Amino acid sequence: MSSFQLIAHRGFSCCYPENTRVAFEAAIDAGATALEGDVQLSADGVPFMFHDRELRRLCGVSGRLEQKSAAELAALSAYAPQAFGRRFEGEPLLPLSALMPMLEMHPHITFYLEVKRVSLRGFSVAQVLDCLWPLIWPRRSQIVLISFSLPVLVQARQRGYPRIAPVLTQWCQLQRQSVVKLAPEAVFLNHQRLPFAACYPDLPYHLALYETSDPMRAIALAERGASLIETDDIGQMLRVLHGG
Repeated sequence: MSSFQLIAHRGFSCCYPENTRVAFEAAIDAGATALEGDVQLSADGVPFMFHDRELRRLCGVSGRLEQKSAAELAALSAYAPQAFGRRFEGEPLLPLSALMPMLEMHPHITFYLEVKRVSLRGFSVAQVLDCLWPLIWPRRSQIVLISFSLPVLVQARQRGYPRIAPVLTQWCQLQRQSVVKLAPEAVFLNHQRLPFAACYPDLPYHLALYETSDPMRAIALAERGASLIETDDIGQMLRVLHGG
């Protein structure tokens, strides 16, 4: 079997509300050595771990994270009612600041932090990075900054951030000059966007594919060249693939 590392996609997200403390802690307890999560800014510029454009799916309320203050968001529950009913009611939205002590306690963990483009509607790239910088810079050895927005990564690199990885939308972008010039440590791509039966070219960076909870598919993707694979079910995947 080709060697590859599993990344817990938004934490242990098939069993816990995504991007929450409980999801990330459960992934670490299950044996994850790499986590992925999403960050957006509140209306007053506070970074929170959150993926969707709307609050409804995770918090059961209307509106957008970007439209609410940090105080308003702190009053919400991140419990994913459609998936888990009321089991996790009371689990708070996770500020990025609250994630940092967890990473400090687990220095072996690599965290892939995706900067969501939705924040760029209300803030400039520089403002987004200004809000993130005091939190991520001290943990730059652990946090890989990822984004669909190349300008975010370009400016982060210009500021001296050492670990970046673009999220691409198409296979053909893998070797674009704009991507290569970033000198990323990895590139992320939806595995369903891969050409049928294609093997991956010799890339100067790791290929990270998202996401699958099928062990056989993960093995097949690794055999074709992927070295990082995201999964929603980190516990089961580790048990089946690596005896974790």
